[in-house]
Amino acid sequence: MGADYVSYSIQNNIWYGCGLNIAIGLVGKDMSPNAKKLFVKNSYFNPDEASDDVKDQAVLETAADTGGDILTTNPTFADIAHADFHLHPGSLQARYKTGDPRWLTPYSAAQALPADIVLNLPKAENITDRLNAAIGKVDKVGDITILLAMGVKYTITQTIKSAGSVTIVGNGSQVNCTKINGPLITLEGTEACPNNMNADGTVGDKNPFYRHIETVSISGIQTSLKKVSTIIRDTQKTLVDNVFIDECVFEIEGSDNLFDFTGYPAILEISNSTLWSERGHTGHLLSAGGRVRDLDKTQNTLIQAITIDYSTLYQISRGTQLNNLAAKASRTLNLTLTNSILYNCTANGQEVCGWMGGAESDGPITTYNKNTYWNDGAVQAGWIDEDEALDGRDLTRTAFLADPGFYDVESGDFAIANRAPQAQVPENQPQYGDPHWQTWPAGDSYVNTQFNPDQATLLTDKVYANPDTPVTLIVTPATDYQLESVSVTDEQGNSLPVEMADSEDSADSQTLVFTMPETDVTIIATFTQEKAVGIDSPTAISAQHTDSQWYTLHGIPVQKPTRGIYIHNNKKVLVR
Repeated sequence: MGADYVSYSIQNNIWYGCGLNIAIGLVGKDMSPNAKKLFVKNSYFNPDEASDDVKDQAVLETAADTGGDILTTNPTFADIAHADFHLHPGSLQARYKTGDPRWLTPYSAAQALPADIVLNLPKAENITDRLNAAIGKVDKVGDITILLAMGVKYTITQTIKSAGSVTIVGNGSQVNCTKINGPLITLEGTEACPNNMNADGTVGDKNPFYRHIETVSISGIQTSLKKVSTIIRDTQKTLVDNVFIDECVFEIEGSDNLFDFTGYPAILEISNSTLWSERGHTGHLLSAGGRVRDLDKTQNTLIQAITIDYSTLYQISRGTQLNNLAAKASRTLNLTLTNSILYNCTANGQEVCGWMGGAESDGPITTYNKNTYWNDGAVQAGWIDEDEALDGRDLTRTAFLADPGFYDVESGDFAIANRAPQAQVPENQPQYGDPHWQTWPAGDSYVNTQFNPDQATLLTDKVYANPDTPVTLIVTPATDYQLESVSVTDEQGNSLPVEMADSEDSADSQTLVFTMPETDVTIIATFTQEKAVGIDSPTAISAQHTDSQWYTLHGIPVQKPTRGIYIHNNKKVLVR
């Protein structure tokens, strides 16, 4: 099949109801790369696999038809039953005079049918330039589909604006969006929304203020949205049946809502994805000004469903509500949060109420399973607080009560520690959080801290660390307390050297560093309410240290003193 000496010329044809994989069937599945093929302005329509509706199959056929100019309007034959195959005057087939010439019809731009845009981009290029060129060839744009190649780097320089569905399919594809000054996708729906449905199943009145779009789907891409952190925004009230985000990594910055609707998505599903912000995103995950009752007055037919599954959210909606919904805690909400990690997300005290849109009640249907809720070095207890067991909280007792120990959040690497409980899963089952990171262990040994939380806070930059890597700890005594001592020991009880780190400490905190051994370590910090000892009166603190170790005036052991005043062998020593 497809031998070197064969030449294919396949131009201006219409295949309608002739099956799938037409182009591959013509040139052969194993076509030689040296064989010559020419595809020009062909059309491929066949009943959809999930229905009897005849639909454009351009996305499937681009695997072999690489001409880049497949015609995507339904030719809409005049009367198939009576063998009348005259073309619709607004079809692309009429515009470009394809198919059997006996059925040609003069083209009418005024009657133009929506033409789907399908871009198959196997190599690196500017997606915006290709998209604008394709849009310029039609009078009315329908759905937009963009197919990207595995691991290839692309650029988008303008917001993707669409009146129909948008599908972006990547496979670990990297997309540079740094030049976009708006959302990644703006929806400009033109189709009127379906009629309202009454409780008895009869059709009610239309809502003239709503538009309708079937699907927005983004999968398999990695990108950064720092100028405007909105992934999808509608410009008028729009019901979007489905919004799917799968196997994506979005770096976010700023205070814009990630999904910003004046209408609402009937289904928003985030799966196998990471949404993260190094500085802390302060907008909402979803803001929706529309609600089910706008289109379903009896609220018995439609729902609004939000699902987050096997995903990692890091510093998203930091200090605010996760969702801001017009349908606050409504009985039409269906909320699912499973197998995911929420780290430094939303606000303490607003965890559940913010997840349910800004109110807390017994209205929504909620589903939880095996999540991690972590905030500022501790479990974000409001999610699972049984003492205030309002309906909507996660009372499954499946939540992980431990830090997942991310590997390197500043670089956007959210590999969880191989000894973290989130990593302890049966064979062939993904770790919890985004499976992107499951193959990379984030540390071999555990960093345990022991201190009185009423007297201070002690934060470490790693919960699990590999041998010979530095571990930083920041000690901040509470009011009227001062640090007395810090010790770090390995599993055998051996003391490890601790040094002052080069950092801009605040007046109330100190930064220390030590090197991780090949075992777990325990950090013990003690504090006292005695006043801090000054240079002129070191006796009180120095009496505690009669060994040969060097100590700061705050009682912190150091391995090698630099310039300054230290305690050594129970004496105050000035090191020049």
